[in-house]
Amino acid sequence: MLNELTIKALEAKGFSRWQKGGYDRLYINAFHLGLECAYHKTGSIKLAEFRGDHISNSEAYRMKNEKTYINIENGKVFSGRDDFRALVQEMLDEAIASVNE
Repeated sequence: MLNELTIKALEAKGFSRWQKGGYDRLYINAFHLGLECAYHKTGSIKLAEFRGDHISNSEAYRMKNEKTYINIENGKVFSGRDDFRALVQEMLDEAIASVNE
């Protein structure tokens, strides 16, 4: 189980805590992981980048809708995207290391 100091460190990086029905998770959105979008006046994506690389608008929409979270009970990272899972695992490892120093 993640301790409160680690949870606070992750919240400072953009994670949001969600608790309901016995679940306790820290969610993060794609924008905190490096997604950047420019929009038309209509609200549709005009231009998208992920961590400095140009990506298609459809890929940006998929990234925006991806559910990525850490299960607080066991510290496991869940995401349908391997790249998001790896980034969140790095953030989790850094948070744990900084708390344990």
